[in-house]
Amino acid sequence: MPGNVEYATYCVCKSGRVLWNCSFATDSGLPAAIKREDNAVPRQAIATSNPVLRQIEEVLLPLAFSGPCNVDYKLLADGRMQISILDWGAR
Repeated sequence: MPGNVEYATYCVCKSGRVLWNCSFATDSGLPAAIKREDNAVPRQAIATSNPVLRQIEEVLLPLAFSGPCNVDYKLLADGRMQISILDWGAR
């Protein structure tokens, strides 16, 4: 996905609603870089935007998900998040 900044939002949910959250931003410097332990770059805590929280809930509400959740994503120019889905069966 395009963009140098990768975001991670950690949350605690009940019945698909986000009760608590904490987000981080990591600038890898390269759009195709994958964050790993051996190439860790500094990350900073950021405020989680309401549009991102709403998008997370759009996925979790139909599942009535309760418990901890982590979402890794990049942001589009309009502020919406984009999640990359990998097809592990194709490897």
